Amino acid sequence: ERKTFQFNLHGAIFENKLNFDYLPFPCAVNFIGAKFKGAVSFNEAHFFADLVFDRVVFNGDIHLLETEIEGDFWLYNLTYCNMIAQGVTIKGNLRMNSHFESAQFDGIGVEKVTSFLGSSFSSVPDFRFNDFKKAPNLNGILVPSPKMSGDLIGEKTNEMEERNWFGKLKRHFEKARDKSDVAKYRKLKAMALASNDHEKDGEFFAYEMMAKRGYETTGFGPLLLNSLYWFLSFYGQSVVRPFLAMLTSWFCFWLYYIYTIGFKAEPWDRLYFATIHSIQNVIPLIGTLFRTTSTPEGHTSWYDEAYHQLVDKGLSSDWWAALSAFQQIIGAVLFFLLFLGLRNKFRLK
Repeated sequence: ERKTFQFNLHGAIFENKLNFDYLPFPCAVNFIGAKFKGAVSFNEAHFFADLVFDRVVFNGDIHLLETEIEGDFWLYNLTYCNMIAQGVTIKGNLRMNSHFESAQFDGIGVEKVTSFLGSSFSSVPDFRFNDFKKAPNLNGILVPSPKMSGDLIGEKTNEMEERNWFGKLKRHFEKARDKSDVAKYRKLKAMALASNDHEKDGEFFAYEMMAKRGYETTGFGPLLLNSLYWFLSFYGQSVVRPFLAMLTSWFCFWLYYIYTIGFKAEPWDRLYFATIHSIQNVIPLIGTLFRTTSTPEGHTSWYDEAYHQLVDKGLSSDWWAALSAFQQIIGAVLFFLLFLGLRNKFRLK
């Protein structure tokens, strides 16, 4: 009777290319510890029960085109797997926990649970046009960032530049290599949203923004803004980057304020005033708190008094105000990116 037997190929070694196209398998088929030295195809094959690949080594591609699986499809602990699965119908569960050199899962329909728990990919997997009846589990899935090639003006990064810090920094101002990666990451992001996996949702959003470079994001201005968004906050996903940028902004402006004040104040007063002034500008809320704090009538703060004394000694108030406004704009942008990173980091599921 169908489905009551199992066809076990434990540890089998297949020397040549195999073709199981159009074949019906009336029972569960288990390839456990098997090794395929050539390509194997199951195009339009019909499995009336489970299909299991566990600890299988593939030295060639595996093709499943318009294959029908009435049971579960298991892909566990595979080695060197390049899988092309298009138009596959799975009436049971799809469970994957393997590393894939390449994976093209296009137009797959899964009736029950889909789990990619612990799976990893050497290239961006293609899950476009798939129909998952239930939100897939992406916990622990590892997907690489998009490959880049060519900088903002279309030049290539040579091997010498890739070995030094300038080449590594320049890489992040390059265009994406593969236009199709945009749709692939967009699908991954939609899958993460469907399963309320906000961490993966943010990660795939960032990769999608990178993949858009040179295709949906074009022109020097948009590409530059895209690069700055990456550099300062990893597209809103990082807390450390904007925080370090705020510290850098504070320190650089602090040094310049000390230089501008020069000998118009005592050394300690100069350091203290430059420190307070730079802090107020780099963190927008600090200045607001100082202004809204009630003070006794007729009282002048040490900060205001020191500033007036510096102006009386020749400090350019216009230049000082313009420089402070510029730092405040930078501080407001970085503070927003810091808040955005915190929001994405601790967003409730």
